[in-house]
Amino acid sequence: MTAEAWGVWAGAAATFVAAVVALGIAVDARFAEKRARDAQVRGFLGAIRTDIGEIWSRYEKEVGPRLRALPAGHAFDFDWPIRQDYFTVYAQTAHLLGLVDDRDLRRLIVSTYVSAKGMVDSLAYNSEVVKELTDAQMVAQTPISPLTMTRAGSLGAFLADYAQRLKDADDDLKRQVEQLLAALDRAGA
Repeated sequence: MTAEAWGVWAGAAATFVAAVVALGIAVDARFAEKRARDAQVRGFLGAIRTDIGEIWSRYEKEVGPRLRALPAGHAFDFDWPIRQDYFTVYAQTAHLLGLVDDRDLRRLIVSTYVSAKGMVDSLAYNSEVVKELTDAQMVAQTPISPLTMTRAGSLGAFLADYAQRLKDADDDLKRQVEQLLAALDRAGA
């Protein structure tokens, strides 16, 4: 083989080695991106797990058992002082939901937060009506207020009916939270 032929072969071999190295670098970069994305998703799911777990734990200490023990036809005259947004992790990281490959898990995260926010709104509304009823009952005790007595009776009946809606929402929320926490645990969160 001539020196010129060796030069051609050496050039081809160097080009091949350079292509293999470039391909290896590209594949490694791709794997590094995937590892970083997977770590970001795991971190997001872990934060959601912690957020829901802590909020649910507080709810179960303060509200859930009281609501479930309420006899049918009775008002839920409990004021849970909900005055802030308890769902800050979800609000600040919801944009990461699209990175979660499991479509069922994404749906469960969203539906659980929607139900939880709805329950918070419902409990806040219930608290407002309880306060209104308490105020009406105090005024109804004055001798000049038969209309307020009627209003207090209407509010009491409304609250008794609304308590059943709260109990139904609590059942749905409890089921969703249990499903979500189990799914997050399976996902390694």
